[in-house]
Amino acid sequence: MNWSASQAYPVAVPQAPSNPFAWYAAVIRKYAVFHGRASRAEYWSFYFINLVAGAVLYAAALQSEWFLVPYLLLALGTLLPQLAAL
Repeated sequence: MNWSASQAYPVAVPQAPSNPFAWYAAVIRKYAVFHGRASRAEYWSFYFINLVAGAVLYAAALQSEWFLVPYLLLALGTLLPQLAAL
């Protein structure tokens, strides 16, 4: 049989979320999935949201030691999802 590119089987493309926080939540939901790769949008939104949240909590922790606990919870709580998103 002779197949052309127009006759190939359709590939199901998942619908991407429309905002970065939905991509962030997708990475958190798939924290234990170590096969495959995260999309660029998922990875970079997760990275930048963690970067901003970590910087804000770290700056607050420098002012008051009460903010050290939320900073450490963010750092430890997102360690496994950071590894899974790579």
